[in-house]
Amino acid sequence: MKVPDEVIEAVAGVPVVGEHDLVLPLVTVGPHGHPHVCLLGRAELEAEPDAVHAVVAGSRTQANLRERGQAGLVVLTPFAAIDLALDVVALGEDPRWLPVSFAVASADVVAVGPEWGAPLEPARFLVTDQVVAAEDWPRAQRVLAALREGKRT
Repeated sequence: MKVPDEVIEAVAGVPVVGEHDLVLPLVTVGPHGHPHVCLLGRAELEAEPDAVHAVVAGSRTQANLRERGQAGLVVLTPFAAIDLALDVVALGEDPRWLPVSFAVASADVVAVGPEWGAPLEPARFLVTDQVVAAEDWPRAQRVLAALREGKRT
């Protein structure tokens, strides 16, 4: 299944220090069946027509992805709520920054038109130099580029 255009458009681009940027919840299921949320930014996630790529730092999320091979991604835009069911198709080796590529198993796009009365307000965070450094976004960008090119990291 193809990645919806709304998702590709929402995650395109690079976050800018001093501006607010999207929060993208990646949901996995743990060993006892409970959901676990990992909050990603656009610096850690990208989408192409045939795949979603992510760099995951959280150890619990990494373990859930290795164990179950599935995740959900929620993307909100001002005019749509999109949830993707994702299947892991490739995992990298890096224990600190797990590179993962997903195929879309299913997608549900709920459009919110003008008749609804108000656009949605997607969750956002303020991009700071501290966030960029702490999460090592330059490395995340290199890992995402390698995933895009089909290289294992």
